[in-house]
Amino acid sequence: MSELKENMHEITTLEELNILIQNNKCVILKASAVWCKPCKLIEPFFNEIISCLDNDICIIKIDLDKATEIKRKLRIQAVPYMANFFNSQLTDIINTSNKDIIRKFINKTEEKYDMLKSN
Repeated sequence: MSELKENMHEITTLEELNILIQNNKCVILKASAVWCKPCKLIEPFFNEIISCLDNDICIIKIDLDKATEIKRKLRIQAVPYMANFFNSQLTDIINTSNKDIIRKFINKTEEKYDMLKSN
């Protein structure tokens, strides 16, 4: 298994998801699957872009085939899937492998978090 940043978590259960969402003001969730070619293609890009984020932003990665409870709860129907949570509330979702859209999503999440932090 690759080394994870301190704020990155690979999880499989709904309980783990709920704990992380409740204990972090800002969470980015990335769902993928080992058989998904677009997921594999964007993984290095995603890892690079999140490496620059504030360590207080929690990053969660799930493999849909191992995290079926989470898949059902969030109604994930396609991968790659990304969502963000602020103060335990799901706020934004994207389903894409387009790097520009992913970058905008991450930047928007970071901007919202910076605003939240300053309040």
